Formats: sequence, C-alpha cells, structure tokens
Amino acid sequence: MAVQLTTRFRAVCGADTFGVSKPDLRILRGIIERAGGDPACAIMIGDSMTDIATARAAGVPVIAVDFGYSDVPVETLKPDRVVSAFGELPQAISQMLSTGQIGVI
Repeated sequence: MAVQLTTRFRAVCGADTFGVSKPDLRILRGIIERAGGDPACAIMIGDSMTDIATARAAGVPVIAVDFGYSDVPVETLKPDRVVSAFGELPQAISQMLSTGQIGVI
C-alpha cells in the first residue's frame, strides 16, 4: 500500500539521482536546489560520518542524531549540534538561527 508521502516533500532524491555518492557535495547541493532552497539557509540532519562529511563538503551546517547508524559516537565527528530525539530539532534549529549559523529564508 502506498502511503502518499510525496506531496509532503519538494524534492525526493535517491542514491542514483546525481551520479555521485556521498560525501560528494553535489548530492546535498543538488537536493537543496531541486527543493528550491538556498544552501545558506539549509541544514543537514544526519546520523553518520558520511552525512557529516557531506554537509561539510557542501558548506552546510549539520545536526547529528545520536540514535542512528554511526559506528562511533556522533559527538566525536564534530557536528554543529547533536540531538537525542526528533523533538529536540526545533530548539536546535532555533539556536542555530539565533547565532547566525544558518540564514533566514
């Protein structure tokens, strides 16, 4: 049964969309562009070394979740913020906005 989630996203991209793999910056930059966004106003949310490296390559701040697939504690990978639950994202994003880590659309 299809769950009809595509209407909730401006862009849906997979591993074969751009012809390159993470941590190539073209992945994140391409997703942001397809969604009509601006890299200066974007945040990567991820759970692995590859996600953090992709964000760094693209010049985008990154929030790491500490309950994902990382082989090492994500704190050691030096993301901009770490959250332990999705409910913590609004506060983390608000803090990043207030400190100028990300721009406002």
